[in-house]
Amino acid sequence: SLEAASAVASAPELSADAVIDGLANLVEKSLISIDSSKMASEYFLLETTRVYAREKLEAGDIAGEFLRRHAQYLVEVFLRAETDWETRPTDDWLAAHARHLDGLRAAVAWAFSPRGDASVGSALTIAALPLWLQLSLFEECLASVDAALDHLARGGVPDPIWPMKLHAARGACLLYQGTGARTTAAFERALELADQVGDSEYQLRAIWWLWGSTYLGGGYRAALALAERFSALAAERSNSPDTLVGERMLGMSRHCLGDLAAARMHLERMLERYQAPVHRSHLMRFLYDQEVVARCALAHVLWVQGLPDQAARAAQGAIERARTIDHPPSICYALTEGVCPMLLLTAGPAALEASASWAVEATRRHGVSTWKARGQLWHGLWRLDRGDASAYESAVAPALEKIGDARFVVHYTGYLSALCETLGRRGRPIDGLALVDGAIDRAERVGDGCSLVELLRVKAELSLLLDHPSGAEALFNRASNEAQHHDVLSWKLRSAMSLARWLHRRGKPARHVLAPVFARFGEGFATADLAAATALLDSLG
Repeated sequence: SLEAASAVASAPELSADAVIDGLANLVEKSLISIDSSKMASEYFLLETTRVYAREKLEAGDIAGEFLRRHAQYLVEVFLRAETDWETRPTDDWLAAHARHLDGLRAAVAWAFSPRGDASVGSALTIAALPLWLQLSLFEECLASVDAALDHLARGGVPDPIWPMKLHAARGACLLYQGTGARTTAAFERALELADQVGDSEYQLRAIWWLWGSTYLGGGYRAALALAERFSALAAERSNSPDTLVGERMLGMSRHCLGDLAAARMHLERMLERYQAPVHRSHLMRFLYDQEVVARCALAHVLWVQGLPDQAARAAQGAIERARTIDHPPSICYALTEGVCPMLLLTAGPAALEASASWAVEATRRHGVSTWKARGQLWHGLWRLDRGDASAYESAVAPALEKIGDARFVVHYTGYLSALCETLGRRGRPIDGLALVDGAIDRAERVGDGCSLVELLRVKAELSLLLDHPSGAEALFNRASNEAQHHDVLSWKLRSAMSLARWLHRRGKPARHVLAPVFARFGEGFATADLAAATALLDSLG
């Protein structure tokens, strides 16, 4: 642009006016062309002229000076962009600033090269965080953040808030790749630095991200404590929508601990009162649209409570919201954590085809490997269910490995259950047993009160396939006992159906096991589980 040319080329010996005059002269001689199709006219060199000009700069040993000016100019551009980010519509903001992406990449590559200036690169990295995160370029962002942190570790810190912002961004990028010690360490360091400088904004960001890492890692009681701390800090900020984000965090934490009534109360309270802030920094801080996340979480709570129709509507609301705001990470979240799970729970693996294919495409566009794995999980299960014997090794197993411990989060209990049963039906009960044993061990270790009933039931069914009836009976009884401690009605129904079938095959009375559980349902009679329960009760007489 004219502005960029003036900023980069002008110097004490060459005024900005002289640069503009020179530019006009070169345009007249057709050595520089004009592109007037954009919001502001842009000037460009033909490739042969560009090569010649670059050679002249390098021959004069002055290329580094102009590359420095270019990087410093982009720092100013992205600092203004961060201010605009709060007020301009997304499309306008991207049209104005995403065109600098190639320039940003070139400037960062120069700044962190042996002949560059890492201080300028660090400033540029921090200024450009909104663009990287808005475009979901997490791996690219992480590489630049790590280079900046390495420079600060070796050469001092020109601004005390730089390391705080960089560690927070590092943790956010790592969280998209999965949980682990590096992710937690980044958030803990960001929180420590935010506490030191008294930055409440970054305290909230760091606590939220630390909560997410802890939640995905299975530290449910620690996650609840972090949610309570977040809520207390948010309450100190007047009229802050963060108090309602705290409600969502509390709801999801309570769900994991089996307190479904409290979980539903927090999530419904959040959705009743929540209005997404117009500021785009809200998405940067929380990674996903908070209404989308809350609707997905509420869908799981409602389903477990025995309200499958309401659960399906909540999941549908999540994807509609994500598509409305056109936010790729939120679309991926709504598909893989809401829509696909509810389809599986209400209609079975055969119903996944369209949504699983959509999830594969959406997560591929997202570009982050762990999200690609989530899309692959759902599509792989559909393939396996329809008889594709290669799907487990080619899609499902690699995806499970990629997402790591996240496979055990309560949102994925239904997935693991269906996967293990499908493996059993396809003649691979040993593989299913290995998966469910790992899930049971983890549920017992972290206190996952919602999942254990279903996991024990699935292990019992697999034990029957392996001709271990005594072990199956003990597991059925244990699942029934666990179901008394948590009001997980939909899991209770599945457990009651499995136990009733087992008793009926042995010639024992079975109707009394299923009928009282079935009688508690007031909706969802067209769903797979309730249709199967109706048929089973009819067969029992």
